[in-house]
Amino acid sequence: MIKITKEQLKELLQTQRNFDDRIETKNISDSMAAFFIEFVEWVNTVEFFKNWKQNKGKARELQLEELADMLAFGLSLMNQVGDKTGYTERQLSTLFVGLAEEQANATFELTSANFVMMLSKMTNEVIKGIDISVIVSFAYAPFMFANTYYTVDELVEAYKKKMEVNHGRQDKGY
Repeated sequence: MIKITKEQLKELLQTQRNFDDRIETKNISDSMAAFFIEFVEWVNTVEFFKNWKQNKGKARELQLEELADMLAFGLSLMNQVGDKTGYTERQLSTLFVGLAEEQANATFELTSANFVMMLSKMTNEVIKGIDISVIVSFAYAPFMFANTYYTVDELVEAYKKKMEVNHGRQDKGY
């Protein structure tokens, strides 16, 4: 079950903002591209499509790290689009938690058809124009995947761990 409170989401958004504030060149277009790429990188670690392998899937920790990267760009997009459109952190949290409550038991089983459909749907939404409800649903997707393959707590823990790594990289001029 996907259970996340407004306070938890606000903390995640602030964590992401603290990191993003270090990136002078961040922009919505590049963050959107990165979100898609991280989705594909996560899918590649799950390896559902590799029918030639008997033991599919990279190590769980690596899968969670890639999903945490996807979450990071989803949160970054929420912050960036929220700032651009005037949505407050409180409003963003309300939208996100509302979606989480509606879809508390949502899962998404990866198959080749579902993967292509998801990429197509996300691409079509971006082509139509970026609006906050689409961005919130993008940011929600990693939680849905976590609900299917891991736990939400594991995703949040992996995200926090990855943020420490990312800050360390920035400290070293990455």
